[in-house]
Amino acid sequence: AAFQKLKDVKLGDLVYYTTAYGTRTYQVTSIDAVSVNDTSGLAQDGSYKLTMYTCKANQPELKLKVVAHLVADSAGRPEEEEPVIVAGSSFFCIL
Repeated sequence: AAFQKLKDVKLGDLVYYTTAYGTRTYQVTSIDAVSVNDTSGLAQDGSYKLTMYTCKANQPELKLKVVAHLVADSAGRPEEEEPVIVAGSSFFCIL
């Protein structure tokens, strides 16, 4: 389960998205339960956002959609924060 801990995020939490090009920091701005057919988070709207989908336990007709907007580019993670690492197929998110 790539986003197993995604269900634990809260509004305002920071998401650190790290690639070979550096780290970007996003802040969670919405958390919604949506239909399994929902792809609205993939629509381009001109904003710098990260949309993550994951399954909802025991609710096969729903999935969780978490949207976070960019707040910093190549920012370091504060040392006092305990990260939660969520692995994707081609990236890692540190929540």
